[in-house]
Amino acid sequence: MKNIFKIITLENQSRIEIKNYRDQQDRKELAAFLSNQNLYERIFFWMHREPEDILNEFRQLLEKGNYIIVAFCRDKVVGIGLSKKYDEYYFRHIERFYICIDKSFWGTGLTRELISELVYLSMEDGKERVVVELLPEMKEHKKEIEELDFEQIAVLPEFFMDEKGTKRDILVFANHLGNLWKSFEENIDLQFRPHIMED
Repeated sequence: MKNIFKIITLENQSRIEIKNYRDQQDRKELAAFLSNQNLYERIFFWMHREPEDILNEFRQLLEKGNYIIVAFCRDKVVGIGLSKKYDEYYFRHIERFYICIDKSFWGTGLTRELISELVYLSMEDGKERVVVELLPEMKEHKKEIEELDFEQIAVLPEFFMDEKGTKRDILVFANHLGNLWKSFEENIDLQFRPHIMED
C-alpha cells in the first residue's frame, strides 16, 4: 500500500493537506464530514445512510486494497477521494472514483487535486481507465469532472432508487488514466508532484 502526503494552497488560498485515510486517527473528523453531506448524496456515493456504517465500509475497502484519501484544512476534513476496484475479472483494468468535497470548496481546484492523486495510485496499480457515476442533479460534480475532460458515456435509466422510492437516472463518465495524468503533468497550476512513500 502506497502512502500519499501532499500540502497545497488552493485557488481560494486555503492551505490543504492531502493524505491517506487512517481509520483510527481520522475516523472522528471524517464522520463529522459525512454527517454534513446531503443525505441523497451520502447514500448514492457510499451506499449507506449512517456515517458509522460508511466508516465500517471504508475499513473493509482498505483491507481489500482500495485507496481512500482525505483533504484536511485546519484539521477539518473538507474532501474525500475513493478509488475502488471492480470485483469482476474482466473489469480489472478499470477503477471507479468517488469524489466528494465540502460545498465551500467547489471551484477551488480541490477536486482536481484529489483526482490527480487517485490517478497516480491507479496507474501504479496498472489500471487504464476510470469511471465516475453521478446523479443528474449533481451539477457541481459534473462541471468539475467535465473540466478534466471526462466524457459522459452512458445513462442508466432509473438505476438509483432513493429512500422515498423515487427512481433516478445515473450518469456514467469515463476517461483514460494516461490522458488524465498527461494533462496533470502539463498543468503548471499543480503545485507539487504526489509525494509517494512505500510502506
